[in-house]
Amino acid sequence: MDTRVKGVLISGPRIDILSRPKPRFIFFTDAVVLSARLKGVVKSMRRSPWNRVPIVLSVSVILATAGSVFAHHGWSGYDSSKVLELKGTIVESGYEHPHGFVHLKSSEKIWLVVLAPPSRMERRQLPKKNLASGTEATVVGYPSRTDPREMRAERITINGQTTELR
Repeated sequence: MDTRVKGVLISGPRIDILSRPKPRFIFFTDAVVLSARLKGVVKSMRRSPWNRVPIVLSVSVILATAGSVFAHHGWSGYDSSKVLELKGTIVESGYEHPHGFVHLKSSEKIWLVVLAPPSRMERRQLPKKNLASGTEATVVGYPSRTDPREMRAERITINGQTTELR
């Protein structure tokens, strides 16, 4: 069944523009016929399971990246009015995104020290091997407002070499 609407031939799910001159405007009744025909095309497209693939992929990508977005926190969680200087031994370290870290055993307790991203530490000559367990380090930074065992490092000194992290 073919339907002709002002120079447009609608047959099945395909719409072909005829070589006739295009009208300057479409009358209301023509728009209703065209709209009804297109609804049928859209409805038949909804039935195919392949139409859901882009949506499923998009949702998967969003969910996969959501964790890293929430893991990368702002710095407002640290009290910049209180400067801490800790000396101790590195117990454990991580050289991973979004931020590297060390567990520093001071005389008081073991601190989680949040460092800069690995790419910045590399550019500032602080490679992963310098953060090995058993290494003595001095860290200057700010304490966490919520976790009494965590701090954000501004600079770290290892083997006499001071690295600015911010």
